[in-house]
Parts: sequence; C-alpha cells; structure tokens
Amino acid sequence: MSIVLTVSGQQFHFNQHEASTDLVRLNPTTIFRHKNELIYIGTEEGLMIYDGNAHEIVLRNDKGSEYVTALNHDGNNLWVGYNDGAVYYYFNNILVPVSLKPQGPKSRITAILKDNKDQLWVSTYGEGIYVVAGNDRFSFNSNDGLLSNDIYDMVAVNVDKIFIATDAGIQQCGLINQKKSVTIPSFAKKLPEDVFTKLYSDQKNNRLVVGTFQQGLWILDFKTGQVNKASALNKQITDIQYLNENELIIQTNDKSALWLVNISDNKQTEISTSGLESPLSIIDILADSESNLWILCRNNGLVSASATFTKYFTGIKNIQAIHFIGNRIYVANETGLFVSTDRRVFNPLIKNENILSLQYAPGTNEMWCGTYGNGIILFNVDTKHKRHITEQDGLANNSVFCFAKRKSIVWASTLAGLTQISENGKVIKTMSRRSGLPSDYNYALFVDKSSRLWVGTDGKGIIEIDTNETVKAFKSDHTILSFAQDGDGTVWFSTLNKGIGSIKGDSIHWFDMKDGLTEIHISGITSDKNGDIVVFHHTGFDIVQTEDMKIINIGNNIGVRKWEQNINAFSHDDNGNIWVTEGDRIIRYNNPMDMNLQPFLYIKRVQAGQTPLQSSTNIEVPYDENDFLIQYAGIWSQDPESVRYRYKLDNTDNDWRYTKDQKLIYPNLAPGNYNFILECAINQNFTFADRFTINFTISQAFWKTWWFNIILFGLIVMIVYSIIENRAFRKKQMEVIKTEHVKSQLETLKSQINPHFLFNSFNTLISVIENKPGQAVHFVEKLSDFYRTILQYRDTDLIPLSEELAIMENYRYLLEQRFGSSIKIDINTEDNTAYMILPLTLQLLVENAVKHNIVSKNKPLQIKIQQESDLLKVCNNLQLKISIETSTHFGLQSLSRRYLHLMGKEIEVIKTEKTFCVHIPLKFLT
Repeated sequence: MSIVLTVSGQQFHFNQHEASTDLVRLNPTTIFRHKNELIYIGTEEGLMIYDGNAHEIVLRNDKGSEYVTALNHDGNNLWVGYNDGAVYYYFNNILVPVSLKPQGPKSRITAILKDNKDQLWVSTYGEGIYVVAGNDRFSFNSNDGLLSNDIYDMVAVNVDKIFIATDAGIQQCGLINQKKSVTIPSFAKKLPEDVFTKLYSDQKNNRLVVGTFQQGLWILDFKTGQVNKASALNKQITDIQYLNENELIIQTNDKSALWLVNISDNKQTEISTSGLESPLSIIDILADSESNLWILCRNNGLVSASATFTKYFTGIKNIQAIHFIGNRIYVANETGLFVSTDRRVFNPLIKNENILSLQYAPGTNEMWCGTYGNGIILFNVDTKHKRHITEQDGLANNSVFCFAKRKSIVWASTLAGLTQISENGKVIKTMSRRSGLPSDYNYALFVDKSSRLWVGTDGKGIIEIDTNETVKAFKSDHTILSFAQDGDGTVWFSTLNKGIGSIKGDSIHWFDMKDGLTEIHISGITSDKNGDIVVFHHTGFDIVQTEDMKIINIGNNIGVRKWEQNINAFSHDDNGNIWVTEGDRIIRYNNPMDMNLQPFLYIKRVQAGQTPLQSSTNIEVPYDENDFLIQYAGIWSQDPESVRYRYKLDNTDNDWRYTKDQKLIYPNLAPGNYNFILECAINQNFTFADRFTINFTISQAFWKTWWFNIILFGLIVMIVYSIIENRAFRKKQMEVIKTEHVKSQLETLKSQINPHFLFNSFNTLISVIENKPGQAVHFVEKLSDFYRTILQYRDTDLIPLSEELAIMENYRYLLEQRFGSSIKIDINTEDNTAYMILPLTLQLLVENAVKHNIVSKNKPLQIKIQQESDLLKVCNNLQLKISIETSTHFGLQSLSRRYLHLMGKEIEVIKTEKTFCVHIPLKFLT
C-alpha cells in the first residue's frame, strides 16, 4: 500500500508495511534501527522484531510488564527498557535481564546508552539515572545534584559526554575514577527557561540539538560554543531525527504532523498528511543511516519512505532542461525559461522560446539557452539582459541540442555539426562531416576530468576530441545519448536501445540486462558524489557501483511505475544532489554515503536438532539430532518484496533451489559431512549476492561405525555366513518395497478427501442458509480455510503442532455446525510450538470417531485431545453405531505406518469398554 505525503510541493513516496495490522493491535510505543539491520519496535505487548517482510514478538521470561519504552543498540546487543523499570538485552533470540541495583528502578525507562568505557547508562522518569560499570552499580538522583529525577532524554556526545534533559534544565553527568560527577554546562545558561524534552547528538558535526516544551528547537555547536535557535517552530518537541547534512525531521506533540527543518537557513516546513482517509496519529519516528524515514502510527501502523528521493511540483509542463546556480533552479521547456529559489514558485525569464538545453558561463554570468530553430540565447541571470548567437554569427545551425564547456570555450551541438564559441559569445569555428566528423547529428557532449571532449552521435559511434583537437572515433551503430565519468576516471555512456558502456583504452565494454540493468532503453547517465554511475530509464534508476560492478534498481519503492523523461534532462547542485525531470515534476536524489546496494543476509537461527551451529566452526552433532533448521532474512529496506533467496545443501541438493521463504528445514539427514550455502539478492540477480555458509557433520550411530561393523561381520561369518547373508538381502529388499509402499500410501492419504464429509458439509451449509443466513458466509470461509490447508500441507511431511491445532479448530467448527451440541471436542495442550506432527492427523482421528460412533443429543460424542509432553492423546467415549459403515481399516493402519516411517515411532491404540484412545508421538522441534 502506498501513501503520498506532500511537503509544500515536495513529496516522499511512503509504503505501508505488512506489520501494520498487528502493530495497531499491539499499541506501538517506540522504534529503533541499528545501521542497516533489523527494525526494532516497542509495543505495549512486547518487543517486535521486523525484517521488512516478517515480524515476531519477543516477550520477557518473567511476569513483568511487556510495555517497551526505550530501545538502543551498542553494536553488539539490543537494549530494551520497560515501563516497570526493567532493562533487558536481546541475545541469542531471547531477552536477558540486567541487574541495575539490588532493588532496581520501578519507574519508566526513558533512555539507554553505552559510553566509551563500556558503561551502561539508564535514565528513568522518576528515579534519576542508573549506571552499570563492570561489577559496580551507581545511581544518580537529586541527592547527587540532579535538578530533577524526571529524565526526559539522555544522549552521549563524542561518546564520553553524557547529557540529560529534565524539566528543570540540561546537565552533564559522568563517572570520574568511580566517583559521580554532575554539572551544569556553561551553554545551558544560553538556553531559554523551559522543560527540555528531547536531545539529539550530531556526532559528525559535534553538535547537540535540543528540543523544548514551548521554545522549539535549539542547536549547540561544541566547536564554537554558540547556541542558536534552529527555527521559528515554537511547539513541544517530542522527537528529533537526522535526515541529512542540513535537514532534521521533527516530531511535536501534534501527533498528526511532522516538520522538516533546514538548519542551514533555519527554515521549517510542515509535512502535511492531507489526502489520507484519516489523519495520522504519530507515535514515534526514525530516520536511519540510509535516509529512510519510518513513521510509527497509532492508526496506520508502520509506514516508510526513502528520503533520498524528493519530488517537487513545478507547474511547468514537459521540462526539457534543468540547471543549478547556487540555490536557484533554472528549468526550460518549449515555452521558455523559468527560475525558482524556493522550489515552489517558478517565475518566467524568457517566454515563447522552445529551449532544449542549458549551460551556465560564470565568466559572463550568463545562462546559455539552446533553442530549437532560434539559435542560442545568452541570458544574464542578474541584469536579465539577452543576446543571441545564430547562423548569421557563424553558428552551424539554429537548432542546438546540447552544450559542453571546456575551459573558456563553449561547445554547442547543432543539426549541422559542432560549433566552438568563446565565453563572450564569439564563434570560433565549426566542425562537421565536411571537416572529418563521422556525423553532423550529435546528441551528447561531455568534458571529462582530463579536458577531453566526448561526442555522442546519431548512429555513428563516439568521438573523442583531445585538447589539441585530435579526433579519435569509436565505431558503433548505436545512438549515444549521454556521458559520465566515474570516481576512477573511466568514461561511461548510454545508448537509446543497447544499455550502457564504458570506455577503457581503445575498447568498449557493454552492460545490459544480463549484467543487472533493469532496462536497455536509457534516457540519461551521470555520476553521483560517491563516484558511482546513475542510469535513468522509464522504470526508475539503476545505480552501478563501479568498484565491484554491483547494479541495483530503485523504482517501485519511490513510486515510479512508468517514468516519462526527456533525454539528458538532469543536473547537479552544489551539494552533490542529482536532479531529474519527470513531466512537470523535478526529483532530487541525495544518495547517502553508506547506502546499501544489496540486501544484507541476517541469520536468525541455525541448528541441527537441538545443537546451535556457528558458521565459523565445523560442528559434529549426534546421529539423532539430524534435523537441520535455519531461519534468516534478507534486509533491504529499499524494496523488501524484491528480495529472493537461493540455497543448496551438498550431498542432498543437486542444484540451487530458489525461494522467498525465510525458514528452511531438512529433516532426517543421513550421517555425513554437509556444507550448506544460502544467498540473498534482488530479483534473482545473484552475481554479487550476500552469502552465508556453514559446515557440519552428523555422526554415525555407534552400531554403524566401521569397528562395530567389522566385529559384527566377523561374528556373522563364523556362525552361518551364507544363511544370514541371504536372509539379510531378502529382508533389505522387502524393507525397500515396504518403504515405497508406505510412501505411496502416504501420498494417497494426503490427497484424498472424504466425499461423505464434503456432502455433509454442503447439507450443513444449506441448513445454515435456511436457518441462520447471517452465519453462512462465516461457515463457507471456515470450510474454504479447511480445504485450503489440506492443499497447503499435501506435500509436507511434518508441521508444527500449533498449525495442526489451527486446522483442527476449523474442522471442529464445521462439525459443531453439523452436529450442534451433539458433539463436544476439548483441546488441552502444553507447548504447541515446540513439537511437530504429521499434517491432518487430528482430523483423521476425529473423523474416525464420528464415523463409528453415535452422535446425538441423547448420546453426545465427547472427544478429548490432551498433550502430555511429547505424547498427544485423542480419546472418545465408545458408543458404537449398530450399523457401522464399511471400513477399509486404511486410516489408522496407514497413519501408524506413516509415523513409523517418518518418526520411527508407532501410534498406540487403547480400547476399553467405555473409551477409545489413540496415542500420537510428537517430534521435538527445538
């Protein structure tokens, strides 16, 4: 689901996440992300861990509150604070409690952090601060000099300076030689008298951002000691997030709005949520290291956007060219030239001119405008004075496609070749086919870092013109549309229908869809501030990381479905942002330095039987722990839906197997050495996939070891070698036949559906429609769910007991609708998540009880399902029908063989005068 938030003409494209439904139910409280890994969300009902697709809830192991109020990650562990004062850390998929003091706080935890001495700091609202320093425990409160025990927030500046925000001021705390230190920093005197609600540590720029209750946002610069108000925003600040070098996202007590604050000019803009079905009720926000903005809402759950892409509406149709001079944006189309300083209002500068290209000449302070049919217009951006260069002045042709500036010379590409023009507007010379160029029609001009001029022709290849005007041609029959140069100095180019290429020496290296490009019809190419290549096409961006040639697509996650672009209509601003046009909109791309171009493979759990496995070691596990399980997630917030996995277990899989699932189980592995490989990538392009590899060995049972076999073999030879050998051979042959027969019966049983049950279900449905029409839809849904699960598990050997019970609940509902109070089914289980069972076992046993027993109001059939550790008992009162349906005895016999085959255990049938019981063995999962 997509949502668009407008920022006074700006747009971020927001995506609503699958976890939102559960989040609304669980009442979210806070959100945190460490670097590019998992999303951690606190709720009133526990800790949620979200990987972009799937989520799980982690609970405490005591009876304390599950209300999470604070989250932080120190690079090794996730720290979790609760409303009842408890602090835990998340380790090996469980929450481990932390002892703060013998009694510990009872008040709400507001912040958790670690300093550079590995000391854990915990702030509370009501009991001050607690510190864990090795084996020592300390507490800071009003007796130690705190202005208040109500701590709103706490941050570390340069790691070793701990600042706290209270309703009475800002203070600095520390431990010096195991002695508590509490001071009021000098800059605090420059701040207004107010309640301080939020702190943000800008480590990169050595600044502290302070949020207040009524006086808005303030910035302390530790380098200069200056304290300045960041904007005119006078609202209660509840959260501060760093978006990029100059922009902050601010949350206030107005839960329906956010603010974008530019700290370079102290301007703020409200992020409007108009257009939504209901106003947002914002709980918390997060801007991560990839410039993704996450919003945690009371009513909408979780939404996120890539803030690296910002759209601006200009109101100018079909923009053909764009150029930046400082903070001024110049755009042009078939009606003229326009300028804006605020990205909202565009004022006309030149009217009634079809302008195709723009080039700024700083020497004369003129914007060069290449027109279609009217030559070049030189427009002074300060005086607004205009002058022309046309064919009469020596221009090769009055239609100008593009410009390139080499030193003080401007090169112009026209319909009749190239023209060199001095910066003051004097034509120097022209170059065309007559003077040796391969073509007069050239769509691209580019000057590289070595001052070489590159010319892209219309189907005649590429021309290189050095500073001595020596012409070198690279032959190609493709139309060249644009050029770029990467961080290593390699020149790249784009084509109309051949993808992109790079020039190394005298050769061209081509890249197309088989190399990872999304499209081969390219509208433009440029380089970003990291030196990587950005490719534009009608489905979005492709980013080529030139260091290792990784290619990633960005499109769906920013709302690009079909992008109508003009050729080469893009530009760079002074901050390294790339601006691209799209109809009447312009899009700013501000790529973060640590943007993840491939999904990160996060391993949640790996184990063989009950033995955890580590990737760094080759672990040998006992023969009876031969179920291999792995849980994982491909973390890529740009577009989680596009993450794919492939895996292979040597000695089991002959080739790669592909999946979108995040959990794999290999049951009943034979003894031997195993090497498991798992990779994740985008859209099944596994060229640069993140990989996880693990080696493990399942040992032989002692009676299968070589020495035992030698002893046994010797004994057999000494007794009756020939007879025993013959019988053993025949027995093995029979076992093979028997096993195959059981497997065949297993598949037959899975696929069969009792027609009597289907007939009875339809009769029940007719009765419901006639007597209780309001319940008919619900009955059909339950019936559909039941048959869907039959189809779902038909190829599955074992499923968790919890899922089997869910199937049984649907089946119980169908039976109760059919028989009413004549049937009673009681289910009592202990831990239904830790055991595995054959699918549809309970359905078969309950159906068997209904088939053979009287079911009436006078003689209700009572069925009890009871778990006792690794045993599941299914019992019913015995009241056999006088006329019993013909039985094939296939159900119980086949079920018994299935359990013997898959689990090595048989079911047990116990029949008395009054009861009939079946004991089902369960398989332990973890």
